[in-house]
Amino acid sequence: MEDLLNRITRLYVELIPAALKSVPTGLKLYGGFIPYFGWEAEPEDHAEHGRTIYILDTAYLQTIRGETDDVDEVSRRAYGWREFMGAKSVMIESTELNDALLEWYSFQNDNDESTDLLDQIGTAIASACLVLNERGWSHQACTDDFVVFTDCMADEEYNVGLRASVPEQWMAAKENAGMFRWLCS
Repeated sequence: MEDLLNRITRLYVELIPAALKSVPTGLKLYGGFIPYFGWEAEPEDHAEHGRTIYILDTAYLQTIRGETDDVDEVSRRAYGWREFMGAKSVMIESTELNDALLEWYSFQNDNDESTDLLDQIGTAIASACLVLNERGWSHQACTDDFVVFTDCMADEEYNVGLRASVPEQWMAAKENAGMFRWLCS
């Protein structure tokens, strides 16, 4: 399964930038979120959601900042997936990625529920995000501190999320500004 996970990482690195180019004009993005999942759903649903990038725009960020001046609360609402699921998104259009994700989630569903399997798919996605974030983003729709990141959406215990998706210096700068105290992993 290691080859499959490496292929998933490679595909995300290749396909995320292209998908972000389809962002509607007029939006300025501070982030993009790609979910991964735990258990109790069909592999087809997991694969579809794994091809979804939830786009986080500065208008949403301004709304949050207008409702609270607590920097940590702003960061929780801006980067905590429970706050923006169902919002704007773009789809990664790739049969190859869909098939790879379908194979992974079928394997995952056929095996015991284990944090190890969650960590493996989470690491594959976070690794792709980290590569892209370290390269930097020059797309006109992205802010200077734009990042793509992942998190597990369907399990209480997992180890891979935002911290694994972003460069250490990005996270350190945000934490020094009082953000992400709510983030456990």
